[in-house]
Amino acid sequence: ALEVVAAKFNEPGHAGGPLSADVFGVQVAMNGRGYLADSCSACGGPGAAFMSTGCPEERRWTYDRFEYSALELVGKSLTYSVDLSGSHCGCNAALYFVSMRQNTDASKCADYYCDANEVCGVRCTEIDLQEANRHAWYTTLHTSTDGDGVGKGLGKSRHAWSTADYGPGGRCIDTARPFDVEARFPVDGIGELTAMEVKLTQPGSPCPLSIRLSDYIAGGANGWEQVKSALRAGVTPVVSFWGAKKDMEWLDDDVCKQDDSGQCASVRFYNFALTPLSPMGPPPTAAPSTA
Repeated sequence: ALEVVAAKFNEPGHAGGPLSADVFGVQVAMNGRGYLADSCSACGGPGAAFMSTGCPEERRWTYDRFEYSALELVGKSLTYSVDLSGSHCGCNAALYFVSMRQNTDASKCADYYCDANEVCGVRCTEIDLQEANRHAWYTTLHTSTDGDGVGKGLGKSRHAWSTADYGPGGRCIDTARPFDVEARFPVDGIGELTAMEVKLTQPGSPCPLSIRLSDYIAGGANGWEQVKSALRAGVTPVVSFWGAKKDMEWLDDDVCKQDDSGQCASVRFYNFALTPLSPMGPPPTAAPSTA
C-alpha cells in the first residue's frame, strides 16, 4: 500500500487540511500536505495514519524522519496520473521532492518538513515536478537558498506552452480531465545525471507537452550540482494543495483573469510507478593527438 504521512500543520500555527490515501494514490483537500513514506508506524495503519481516529493521543502527530521515503531517482523514470479538475485559478496542486530524510531539524511544523522558501523554518533543496492548476503549470529547480529557482512551464512569466495547448479544453492537455505525467532523470555513460525531463500526455491527445531542465546558476554558484547532490542522497516526495487566501499571481497571473480559491475542492495523484532508464552511451573520447 502507498503510505502517506499527513502534515499536522501546513505552516506554523495553521492546521493542515485533510488527505486520504489508498493502494492507488492520494486525494488532497485544500491546505493539505502529505509525505510519501516507506512506513507509517505511529498508529500501525496504512495511509494517513497520523490522522486516524483510532490513534492513541500519545502517539498522534509523532513524526519519524527515517520513515519518510528517500527515493533514488537518478537514472529512473517516475510516472503518475493527476486529476486537476478541482483546481481552479488561485490554487496550487503540487508534487515535489525535498530532503526530509536527511533533515535533523524537526522545524516549526514539528514534522521535519523543509523547502527552499523556509515555510516551516528550515531550508533545503527543493525540486518542483509540478505546481499547477487547470490553467498553469510550473516545473522548477531550487537550491536551498534560492526561493525563486529556475524553471519552465505556463503561467506568469513562463510561456513554454500556450493556453490553447494546456488548459480546460486544451488541444494537447485538457485539464478538465485526468492526464499522465512522466519525470525522467537520465544519466550519461558514467552515471552522471544530465537533466530533469518532464512530459505530460493524455489518451487521445495528438501532442505531448515537454520540459527539460539542466543548466542552473543560483547566486553565481552552480545550482545544478546541489540539485544533483540532493537527488543522489534520496528525496522525499511531497504532495500538497494550497492557495486559499494566498496571493497566487506568481503562478497564474498571465493565464487567469481572477483568482478564486473558493472553487478549489481537491486534487488526486495516483498510478505511481518508478522504473529504471537505459543509460546513455559513454561520452565521446578525444581524438588521438597527431603531434
